[in-house]
Amino acid sequence: MTTQVLPKVNSLGDWASLAFEKHFQKTLRHEPEVLKDRDPEELHQMRVGMRRLRSAAQGFRPVVTLPKAAQDRKIGKIARCLGGLRDLDVLLEALQNRYQPNLPPQEQAELEKVMQRLRKQRRQAFKKVRGILGNKSYLMLKQKLQEWLDNPIYTSISRLPIQEVLPDLLLPEVSQLLLHPGWLVGVEAEDLETSDNHDFLLQKLIPSIKLSK
Repeated sequence: MTTQVLPKVNSLGDWASLAFEKHFQKTLRHEPEVLKDRDPEELHQMRVGMRRLRSAAQGFRPVVTLPKAAQDRKIGKIARCLGGLRDLDVLLEALQNRYQPNLPPQEQAELEKVMQRLRKQRRQAFKKVRGILGNKSYLMLKQKLQEWLDNPIYTSISRLPIQEVLPDLLLPEVSQLLLHPGWLVGVEAEDLETSDNHDFLLQKLIPSIKLSK
């Protein structure tokens, strides 16, 4: 049994490099199996890696100078594409294994029609994923991010001790999460105007929670 020895990390720059390396390698590790489209778990893990990579790009924005091709907007585009396919996988799994077996035969047949349409949507979504993972912009993202990892470029605050400045680094993300209007869904209070578009607000709140996590 071998023991993994982690590099000593103390500064903001150290932690930034460690985060980018970890999440980037996780993304690359699952990409080949995602393209084979045999195991939904591979897609889930790649999506998680890409989402955390984007979180690192946003959270460490004051610390690092990333190439334009590897900035959080570019990463987010890939993550959303993977997320669309993953959402269909989750929905189909729930309908097939949790709901359909508990329905009367006639309703099972009706649900099967819905699932057939969802499977068609999934084929289209996978085609989109396969296309974006072979796209020049994604290939450039991987190339430029690897080049950055080989020779990181930091800002002047990168040498600050992580223990001293971590609260300041996290505060903007936490504040944005706590002030999200989605928390007001279902709240009734005098002199407080709330939106009626509850579904939209909740859909926007979920990514904010995942990003902060």
